[in-house]
Amino acid sequence: MSTGFSVLVELAFAPSQAEFAAELGRGAEQRASEEPETLLYAWYLDLASGLAHILERYPHFEAFLAHMKAHAPHQDTFADVFKTTRVRLYGDVPEPLGERFANGGVPCALF
Repeated sequence: MSTGFSVLVELAFAPSQAEFAAELGRGAEQRASEEPETLLYAWYLDLASGLAHILERYPHFEAFLAHMKAHAPHQDTFADVFKTTRVRLYGDVPEPLGERFANGGVPCALF
């Protein structure tokens, strides 16, 4: 039986974008709260340093894919503000997910 997996994403943003970054985070949390299989989706922003962490938890890979599909319309705006600096994967990580991050040019570690 799968125990699911967690994803920790670290993002950087320009201090001049702090308020907009916070607004994007609130919107992403709201959308994720409507996804029945997203078990956890929490943003932590340090507006002064320009760093953000997103903590996510999913029961299986299909739930992660559904989450990504739901957030796809906002991806361009997100990419304009945030740069992903590292990713950490925890638990029963599906192989395609690990490959996706490993091939994306962002430092990624599996725990």
